[in-house]
Amino acid sequence: MKKAFTLIEALIVIFLLAMLLAIAIPNMNFVEDNTLNMAGRNLKMNLNYVRSLAIRNKTNYTVEISLSGNSYKVKTNNTTVPSPHNTGLYEETFNESAYNGVEFLTANFNGLNKVEFTTTGKLVNDGEIILKYNSNQITLSPAILTGKFDVE
Repeated sequence: MKKAFTLIEALIVIFLLAMLLAIAIPNMNFVEDNTLNMAGRNLKMNLNYVRSLAIRNKTNYTVEISLSGNSYKVKTNNTTVPSPHNTGLYEETFNESAYNGVEFLTANFNGLNKVEFTTTGKLVNDGEIILKYNSNQITLSPAILTGKFDVE
C-alpha cells in the first residue's frame, strides 16, 4: 500500500504557506522604503557635509545633479573635489551603488540642477530635490535661513 498525504494534511500545508506569504509580502515594501530612505539620508548627509566644507574652507561649493545620469558631483571652482571616503572624486551614481533603482525625479534650484553653497553655508538659490524608488518618493529641502538640508 502506498503512503500519501490526505486532503486535510495538504490543506493544512497550503494554509500555513498562505499565512507565511501574508506575513512576508507586506515586508517587501519595507525593503523599498528602506532603500529610498537610506539614499535620501545619505544625500542629505553629503549635502550638509559640502555645506560645512564651504564654511570651513571659505570657498563656494556646488553639487551638480545629473537627472539623466542619476548622479551628482561635488565641485569647487569648476573642479570635482576629492571624496572624503576614498581616493576617487566626490561623486556618486545611484545605479552603481547600494541605492540601485533610486532615481532623481527632480532637482530644481531656481531652474538649475545644482545646489550652490556660499562661503557662509547659505544657498545661492532655494529649491528641492525629489528622489523616487518605484512608486515611492521623498523630498530633500533646505532650511531657508541656514541652508541645511532635511528629508521630508
